[in-house]
Amino acid sequence: MPFLENYLFNFLDKEILITPNWTEASVYKYFMSFIKEANEMKDLPSAEAIRSSKNPESAAKDWIIQLAPDFLIESSPMARYASGNYGELASSLFKVIIDELGYGEHQKKHSSLFQNTMISANLDPEPHKYWQYYLNGSLLLANYYNYITRNKSNFFKYLGAIFLAETSFIKSCDIWKKVLKDAIPNLDIKYFNEHCHIDVDHSRMVLENLILPAIRKYGDFAACEIVKGFEQAKFIGNIAEDDFVKQIQWKDNADNYKKMHDKIVGNVKSEFSKNNISKDYLNEPLNELSITHSHDGDELCHIISGEMEFLNGFQHSTTLKSGDGIVIKHNRLHGALIQSENCEYEIYSIGDINKWT
Repeated sequence: MPFLENYLFNFLDKEILITPNWTEASVYKYFMSFIKEANEMKDLPSAEAIRSSKNPESAAKDWIIQLAPDFLIESSPMARYASGNYGELASSLFKVIIDELGYGEHQKKHSSLFQNTMISANLDPEPHKYWQYYLNGSLLLANYYNYITRNKSNFFKYLGAIFLAETSFIKSCDIWKKVLKDAIPNLDIKYFNEHCHIDVDHSRMVLENLILPAIRKYGDFAACEIVKGFEQAKFIGNIAEDDFVKQIQWKDNADNYKKMHDKIVGNVKSEFSKNNISKDYLNEPLNELSITHSHDGDELCHIISGEMEFLNGFQHSTTLKSGDGIVIKHNRLHGALIQSENCEYEIYSIGDINKWT
């Protein structure tokens, strides 16, 4: 696990560079400015993607699924810092944890509230039931919080990351509950209402009872690590939002990507015959399943014979028959299920679709 986590997250050390001159005063000033900025937030890319989708209800359910890897196990990463003799900082953190756990009342536990949200949207609340629909960005974000709590040397980073979450959720949850409720009128939004309320206190508690005391006790090193965790969590959060927006656009424009195949398939085959691009040939039987996945580059799927149900993501698929095909955008979650006795098809690695259109 440590090897894999380092492999996945060491890019952050190159993306996020922190100057060494952070102090208690400068961190306080910076984080107070973020509180003001967060409170003035009017909209989110994820909310606009749901609002403008061709199928807002499906997009709303998709977003609830993207929140699930964190919200259904909420406080589990945080609780890793609750055990042991870690002094006053751990005790202050436990005040936040006990809120997350509903003060021992299971139905008030935040994860229980989100389970009710999923049930009201006709989704299964079992943790990771929809793992095959988790986007890369969603997994990256959820696993980042697991990463910085599993390795205790990341404690100061965690303080910055959790401050970001507790502060931004105040308005984020207000924005999400409105757009989700519009898309799914029967949705239970108690989870989001709870965070609009309790995270006002949590943001203050993390700043005043955790971050500032940590810097006073452990100095500038703690200050720099706290800011680093804040910036890293913010960076990955933006990746997750952008990933979801692009996935909704990909699903909504499935027909256009099918038509795009028709326009470029001739040129693609011609370039393959010149050995300029590569392809994979597949011949698969009835009910053969290609579990959801993504690719680093754009690809073109072309059906030679048979029929395929091509999955564009949660609750959206495209039927492809002999002669049909579709352009698969890079990093877009997709899969396939063979619907005929056999299906022959080709996958061309076309790089960047823009050079073909």
